[in-house]
Amino acid sequence: MIKKRLGLVVLLAMIILISTSCTPSVAELQPAVDEYKASLKQIYSELDSQYAKNPTKEEWATFSKDWMPKLTSSTPEKLNGKMPKEITGEVSQLDNVKGKLMYLWTEYDNKMAGKKYSEDNIKQLKENIENNLK
Repeated sequence: MIKKRLGLVVLLAMIILISTSCTPSVAELQPAVDEYKASLKQIYSELDSQYAKNPTKEEWATFSKDWMPKLTSSTPEKLNGKMPKEITGEVSQLDNVKGKLMYLWTEYDNKMAGKKYSEDNIKQLKENIENNLK
C-alpha cells in the first residue's frame, strides 16, 4: 500500500515537473505577443481604410475574401499552447480585440449589404479596438 502511494506521488511529481518545464517563459513568448498585436493593428488599419473608401459591394466582397483569412490566422502559433500566467491576460485581451474586429467587419458588411447595422456599435467597437491596441 505504501509502495503504491509512493509510486503515485513520484508519478504526480514527474507530471508537475514536466508540465512546468514545458511552459515557455515570458521572454520566449513576448516577441509572439508583440507580433500578434502588430498584426491586429495592421488588420484593423486595412479594414478601416477600405471601409473609408466607400467601396462597391464587389470591391468589399473582394477585400473581405483577402482580409478574413488574415484575421483568422493572426494568432502566432506559439500562443496556441501553454503560456505563463504573466502573459495570459495580454493574450486574452488581444484575442478579445480579434473578436471585436470580426464584429466590426460584420457591422460594416451589414451596412454594405443594406442590412440592419448600428452606428453606435461601430463607434464603440472602434474605440475599444483602438484603446486595446495602444
